[in-house]
Amino acid sequence: MTETTTAHHAADRAIATSVPVADFISERWSPRAFDAQASISDSQLDAGLEAARLAPSTSNTQPWRFIVGRCGGATFERILAHLIPFNQAWAAHASALIVNAAVTEVDGTSQPTALYDLGLAVQSLALQLHVDGFASHQISGIDGPGIDAEFALPEGVHAITVTVIGTVGNPAQLDERLAAREIAPRERLPLTTLVIARD
Repeated sequence: MTETTTAHHAADRAIATSVPVADFISERWSPRAFDAQASISDSQLDAGLEAARLAPSTSNTQPWRFIVGRCGGATFERILAHLIPFNQAWAAHASALIVNAAVTEVDGTSQPTALYDLGLAVQSLALQLHVDGFASHQISGIDGPGIDAEFALPEGVHAITVTVIGTVGNPAQLDERLAAREIAPRERLPLTTLVIARD
């Protein structure tokens, strides 16, 4: 599947919005069916990582670190081994896996907004990947301490999530339940639920 068809499929999956938003926001979604034959280059991954690098953070602390593995490489397999079995089953077909780690402590001092800041960076990563024709899926079903140990992360740095990256594949490769979710209408809570107070 080419980047063009991936982008077209993303447009087909665009969610309805109450007011217009940028296409790259309404079209971004999180598939589990990935094309195992597709690949992503270092330069394409670098564009996503550069977008993450430019994300805002508290006092410009940039409390995010990444471990990047492309399919076929040792790092990919080391990351994959620390996903829960449910996620391993479909993430194994991805083109790349990225561990998203947070610097939660510096010199013994807790960094209370590290997870918030990491989330901003990962969102920038995901949106840049989408613009470049790739899909991504964020997963928390991982063995975080296992990843920390596997890659000997420094004290105060912890794996929080993994980003699964690739080209959208055929939903039929998934089991019946997941295949149905892959093509089901996308839903979000309405603004009236999310906005607590406003004037």
